[in-house]
Amino acid sequence: SSNIRIVDQAAVPKRPTRPRKIRDIALGLLLGAFLGVGVGFFLEYLDNTLKTPDDVRMHLGVPLLGVIPESKTPSESERVVHHPKAEGPFIEGYRVIRTALQYSWPDPGARILMVTSTSPGEGKTLTAVNLALTLASSQDKVLLIDADLRKPQTHNLIRVKRSPGLSDVIVGKIKPSEAIVSKVPNTRLAHLPAGTSAPSPADLLTNRTMRSLLEGLRKFYDWIVIDTPPVGAVAEPLILAPLSDGVVVVAGAEMVPRKAVLHTLERLHDTGARILGLVLNRAQVERHSYYYGQYYGHYYGKYYGQKRGPHAKNPKVTDITTRRRA
Repeated sequence: SSNIRIVDQAAVPKRPTRPRKIRDIALGLLLGAFLGVGVGFFLEYLDNTLKTPDDVRMHLGVPLLGVIPESKTPSESERVVHHPKAEGPFIEGYRVIRTALQYSWPDPGARILMVTSTSPGEGKTLTAVNLALTLASSQDKVLLIDADLRKPQTHNLIRVKRSPGLSDVIVGKIKPSEAIVSKVPNTRLAHLPAGTSAPSPADLLTNRTMRSLLEGLRKFYDWIVIDTPPVGAVAEPLILAPLSDGVVVVAGAEMVPRKAVLHTLERLHDTGARILGLVLNRAQVERHSYYYGQYYGHYYGKYYGQKRGPHAKNPKVTDITTRRRA
């Protein structure tokens, strides 16, 4: 005999007790979502570049002249807007900048405007060219000067000769009237290219020489737009800044740290120059619609960017740039 007795019969379970797939999957999704959101906020905290217009106002304390969205065309030469009636957010951004600049000078008279940036690649040259073309489309006499004697690019964008130009005028080889392209084809814009390469551009662009040249050109033009090298690289912008009536700083969205742009503004301010504001260039409006929703409505391209007509069944957004005809 034994004191062991059967209390309950053993039964084969219908399903395993562990793992509980539904519960584990739900917990995994929940923890993954929390982890992903946390990592996203952490990376956002570490990103100290300029991304939105609010970053400009909060961290830099300068006026925002305008936002230029990123163009879909791969080449910079194709982003030059030659046609004054071009439409789309790209050209409208420059028109907004033009309006802001016109309000900066309520009194009539010639205005000398310098365009610069913090580092190369932010789009300051393209901004200077398109801004000059936009100003010229309003029946004003506009002169574009390429003062980037190290790596000039304006002559490539509007397809004119590089020399004779500014460097040749400064050294006395040629008169300004002989170096200036009086009218760029298909536009009302006049252009003074960079000219022959100079060994020391900073020594060439002295205050006395450039001041007398600019004061002489002021009599013939309503706007003089000067494209200069980046402030963080060379000294020429700091030499030309006090000679201009106002400075426009171009900052590439998500390209440069806020502290670097702030340092550029401080250096320009120390020269006594008047900083008109900042242009946020190459903004990823479509990719970051959350940030730019209040500045560029979702229906902008559908309403203003389309050619509408009674026979247009499926209208498409028109190209925001105009290629120059050969």
